[in-house]
Amino acid sequence: MPETLRLSGTLFLEAIASEAAEPKLLPESCANTYFRRGNMSTALKMQPHTLDPVKADLDHYKVEFENDRVRVLRVRFGPHEKSVMQEQPSLLEINITIAHLLVTYPDGRTENIHSKAGRVHLLPAAERQPENLSDFPYEAIAIELK
Repeated sequence: MPETLRLSGTLFLEAIASEAAEPKLLPESCANTYFRRGNMSTALKMQPHTLDPVKADLDHYKVEFENDRVRVLRVRFGPHEKSVMQEQPSLLEINITIAHLLVTYPDGRTENIHSKAGRVHLLPAAERQPENLSDFPYEAIAIELK
């Protein structure tokens, strides 16, 4: 397990929050041109009916820390548990356990994810519905960048 995960929960979360870099955004003129051309995947477009994962699924998501730059969530799924469709901003996800997840997007596309404990993933903002396909519990720390 990486050294940072051995810190107490509070110290770990404060260390992550204080070191979080602000997301880099395209200048507005570039972004507007890009989106007008229809290059944005429907899976990445946020729909108004989707919910914050914490509000939509209290059984699987818990806020551990929040400030003006980041929100840190603890993600826990039991074996074969499935969440609801939810809207998530760009985030870093650190697997505490192994992961065998099926992620479903609003357009019906799916992604099968296998990952080892301790791996860090950068996920783009998207609507997604995660499901634990494993016979074992899944746990992760998700750091949403504001």
